[in-house]
Amino acid sequence: MNVLGILALCLIYLIEPFVWLKSMYAIHPTHKKKVQFILVFFGDYLLGIIKQYFAFNYSYGLLDLLFTVAITIYILFFTTTMFENKLYKKLISIGIFSLCILITEVVSIGIITTVFQAELNRVSDFGLLNILTTLLANILLALLCNFVVFCQPNKIIAGLLKRKEIVPIMLVMIAIEIPLIPIFNHSDIMKSNINVFILSCIVQFILFSVALYIAFLIQQQLKRVKEIEEELEQTKKIMDLTVKLRDLKHDMSFHVNMIQNFVYQKEYDALFQYIQTAFTNVAMAEDVFTLSDRSVSLTLNLMAQKARQEKIKFTHMITVSDFLLPSSEICSLLSNIITNAMEACAQLEEEQRYVSLELIQEPTGYFIRCINPYQNKPNFQCGKLTTSKGDYENHGYGLGIIKNITERNNGITKISVHELSFELYCFIPNIKRRQRHEF
Repeated sequence: MNVLGILALCLIYLIEPFVWLKSMYAIHPTHKKKVQFILVFFGDYLLGIIKQYFAFNYSYGLLDLLFTVAITIYILFFTTTMFENKLYKKLISIGIFSLCILITEVVSIGIITTVFQAELNRVSDFGLLNILTTLLANILLALLCNFVVFCQPNKIIAGLLKRKEIVPIMLVMIAIEIPLIPIFNHSDIMKSNINVFILSCIVQFILFSVALYIAFLIQQQLKRVKEIEEELEQTKKIMDLTVKLRDLKHDMSFHVNMIQNFVYQKEYDALFQYIQTAFTNVAMAEDVFTLSDRSVSLTLNLMAQKARQEKIKFTHMITVSDFLLPSSEICSLLSNIITNAMEACAQLEEEQRYVSLELIQEPTGYFIRCINPYQNKPNFQCGKLTTSKGDYENHGYGLGIIKNITERNNGITKISVHELSFELYCFIPNIKRRQRHEF
């Protein structure tokens, strides 16, 4: 049993260094050679083996604590030197990884002691239960890191890595976890310090929750700032278009008089030349939207003009008379929907570009449907749409704004990817209108 148990533990201890390096590489890609990763991997592995040897053979936890500090410094050093990213982002990722280790060890000890009705000393001492606990903890660590790193990048990792404000919290979490490791490995220490151990674990989870909350608040503020910037940009474009249309309206009387004069004088060649030169900007008046909401009309006119400039066929069907939302929200919603569609079309050949927009009234509200072709099929990861753009941190605000506006008004947003087209569907219920009538 001793030989087989030692071999089993030696194999199990390979998992944690591998998960650490794989997770860090996924978060912070680097161009280091494989041999460097192998050397760093075995360095961490050997430190872990030596630490566990002292934990099994000595009743006091001083050496265990020293090796825990050494391993922590080792991980900090090589994460910050081997991987390519900003320092604060690497420190945050280490904090998340250390929390994953704590969670999996607590859960594995709880499961083994519950299933086998065993005391803590049987789990911490060398033997079958210790092997099972170590194996379970490493398997859970691999699964948890895979979920956090690969399955929820936009919500957890990407969100936290942008927030350098939470670095002190992560460093405190790492510092608190260091003395917890000897407690795990020595049942006598755990029994005499159980309250300290429980309190430390609670503090760890509270600190991480605070970090998540801070990151969430900052992210919401950034989204709101981005929405305001988008609205200001759209407003400026709408104002520019309004000025152009007003100028065109003022010029029409002059143009009509000139045409009448050319016809009266029967100067048809001059008339044809005048029309060609004087009406170069009339194209922007084609297919002008005249809806109940003037701001919506101006927004759609702006989008139609942009589509013509980019050689995109823009078709539409609008039967909505009451948009239910404030002008700023419906304009932001439509401009983001159409802009996303035109960005996808820009990657295609000119003859393949089109955007089809529908705003259809229904008894319970109205729906917006936008269909456009695409060059590269969008990817879905864990049920969520991911970007194919290089700028992962700044991409996604368009779809985020669309979803936020619809949900804020009790609506829904659905995305469908067909073989040749991408479809975005939003439904806006008339709940707000009914509430206005009630009050």
